[in-house]
Amino acid sequence: MPEDNSLNQRPIVHMGFHKTGTSWFQRQFYPSVENLDYMHHYQVKKIFLDPRGLEETGSEEKDIAMSGKILCHEELSGNIQAGGLNSFATMEIARRIKDKVENPKIVLFIRNQKCMIASAYSQYIKNGGNYSASRYLFHKEFQKTHREALFSFQHFDYDLKLKYYESLFGKENIHLYLYEDFSADGEGFIKQYKKDLNIVCSVMPKARVNVAYGRGILQLSRLINVFSREAMIYKYYLLHLPGLHSLARRVLPKLNKIKLFNKKATPEALLGDDNIKFIDEYYKASNRRLSERYPLAFEKHGYIKP
Repeated sequence: MPEDNSLNQRPIVHMGFHKTGTSWFQRQFYPSVENLDYMHHYQVKKIFLDPRGLEETGSEEKDIAMSGKILCHEELSGNIQAGGLNSFATMEIARRIKDKVENPKIVLFIRNQKCMIASAYSQYIKNGGNYSASRYLFHKEFQKTHREALFSFQHFDYDLKLKYYESLFGKENIHLYLYEDFSADGEGFIKQYKKDLNIVCSVMPKARVNVAYGRGILQLSRLINVFSREAMIYKYYLLHLPGLHSLARRVLPKLNKIKLFNKKATPEALLGDDNIKFIDEYYKASNRRLSERYPLAFEKHGYIKP
């Protein structure tokens, strides 16, 4: 019987962020890895995001349960709509990983905050929201962020999060990547990625798994959401038409394929120039500190202004 080489491999924990290609890794790449055992993201969610998960898997089992595994779930870094629950969830999940996974390689993909936040707002609309970008971002009627699960700029302070992960796992075990590098040259990126993490896999990226809504579909979706109370709490509705939200989630992706509707929604178009300027200023110092510790193409991809 052939030896299971996966047991000799250090586990890989791919912690997110959202909107950085994790669906492709979960559905196509990681399940095809030959020298590590991919743990389905539903199981990862059950263990690390469900409060009963840790109780059901005793700490004495961690070496057997996690050795040679690949774990990937974008919410291991927190939820973009809930701001990582004021970072409480982000920190607690990281501690759970530290407790359950022996000597992991920590993988984190980040994305330029302007594009990331625009994508988060687009997802908010797709999920049922309908407030303006400014109201979504600043929610001035709810300023106590430790009480309400709403958007948080702090959630995308990558420098702050990386420092915490470094304190738990050691900087030498952190593998940080820019989504823009992956998006620009998927095949070249994955070749280096496999080398970095000692992964054996023949799958290469070909097409996006999740395609963003175009500007026309986002506008239509926002209008439809006025007539449904699903599925976001932070929104308004005039009346609730049962089943409308589910119907829209089935029909709008098909309409999104029509050229008339799928004009790209740029961050500037989605968020507005004033919010873009605020975002640039908010993360300027943080991104520069991060660039001093990780030699990545931050300036090239607009994280830092030259």
